Amino acid sequence: MRAANLPREVKLESDVLASLLLQKRNAFKFEKEVRLLWFDQETHQKKAVYIDINPAKKISQIMTSPYAAQSEHLEIKAFAEAAGIKAIQSGILNFPRTK
Repeated sequence: MRAANLPREVKLESDVLASLLLQKRNAFKFEKEVRLLWFDQETHQKKAVYIDINPAKKISQIMTSPYAAQSEHLEIKAFAEAAGIKAIQSGILNFPRTK
């Protein structure tokens, strides 16, 4: 059933919503990426998993959604750069450059 067809009273669990956002289309299978979703403590219903890593050694780049507001991108960029990670906003929706 498509989400648009769900009755208004249906509330999806955060893990169900997360799994929908983490779907990878076959056309982008070549991308070697890890997707991260952050849920605020109030939203998280299950025990959190903490991964002890040095992010700058494991993450080469963070790319924000082309649909993210500029303010959201800048907030993520500041957070990433504080950890020594380059952050850029996807330009996939930009018009191609012409000569």
